[in-house]
Amino acid sequence: MENFDLCSTTRLIYGRGRENDVGQIVKNHGGRKVLIHYGCHNAQKSGLLERIKRSFDRVGIEFYELGNVVVNPRAMKVYEGIELCREREIDFILAIGGSSVIDSAKAIAGGVFYDGDFWDIFTKKKHIYRSLPIGAVLTMPAAGSECSVHTIITKDIDGTLVKQHAKSEAFVPVFAILNPELTRSLAPIDMGYVCVDMFCHVLSRYFSNTQDAPLTDMICESILKTIVDNMLIVFEDPDNYEARANLMWAGTIAHSDLYGAGRQQDWSTHIIERAISTLFDTVHGAGLAVVLPAYLEFVKNHDLTRMAQFASRVFNVSCNFENLAQTAGDGISRLRDFLHSCSMPQSLGDLNIDSVHISEIVKNIDFEGNETIGTYRELNRIDCSAILTLANNFGR
Repeated sequence: MENFDLCSTTRLIYGRGRENDVGQIVKNHGGRKVLIHYGCHNAQKSGLLERIKRSFDRVGIEFYELGNVVVNPRAMKVYEGIELCREREIDFILAIGGSSVIDSAKAIAGGVFYDGDFWDIFTKKKHIYRSLPIGAVLTMPAAGSECSVHTIITKDIDGTLVKQHAKSEAFVPVFAILNPELTRSLAPIDMGYVCVDMFCHVLSRYFSNTQDAPLTDMICESILKTIVDNMLIVFEDPDNYEARANLMWAGTIAHSDLYGAGRQQDWSTHIIERAISTLFDTVHGAGLAVVLPAYLEFVKNHDLTRMAQFASRVFNVSCNFENLAQTAGDGISRLRDFLHSCSMPQSLGDLNIDSVHISEIVKNIDFEGNETIGTYRELNRIDCSAILTLANNFGR
């Protein structure tokens, strides 16, 4: 195992109806003037927004609203939120939704105290020492953002979408409310997208060159198996509370870094997908569903033992110890079958992206100084082009 330093400061409040207490919870954390930040429709249509506003009214908290956060949250909404917070002297932000809303809330919270353009935090990696406190009411699993130091924002620069990442301990929410019933507003296809995202969160820690970390290996495999089993249940029985509860808890753990402690991590699938969604504004989970099987196929031979272990322990493939390549390949096939059964896209064509755009996507990948990405197996431009070509051909 590698050396590590692990600290989690987010209070997790779990179960049915817990969002109805959010007013008192925010007040206990010092909130007096709150910005309620949310997405486009679900919070209003479900009645959740009204319940939260009534909760604030009961404890005498003043609140303001900023809605219409979109997938791949935009910088313009962040600028709007920063201005509103400064103008109204907001002292707390409550995000209602998933990772897009929480990421937007983090950027606003950090930007309020930043003396300059908040975009510098992302492009010039300016360090944030202070931000407004943030709470989250999750309406979808897999966000991960509710416990993490990370945020990703997209900016339209002269007609080109630019997606940037920032990281700060100041971004970590002080609490997150997890009520699995609130995920019921998600269509099955959207539930599929977020489950693919959490699956990739785990694999980014699982496929690691770190040796002798069996405990975190088994934690990873347990989460992955939980996602596979319960995602299929939700597709068959959307009202199954226990399946949704397991997925919501798995989604939070999947990005908490508990099982990534002491392990080298590799975020290549997310980096490649980010290049796709920046150009084509695709849903993150949809892009990952296309990239992941192609990536695993490409790196399969880097560590056949680990790939075969994944196949055996997560997808119950019978391990052929005399032919680990076959076991590994069968595991990738089972993964593709699983994604297909959940109506996930199988190829770039399913995302309405033509193969002629592969070179453009590769140019948009955020390579490191040595012109590679990844740690498990370093990938250069030719490698990424090969992965995208595989992704283009899958499903045909």
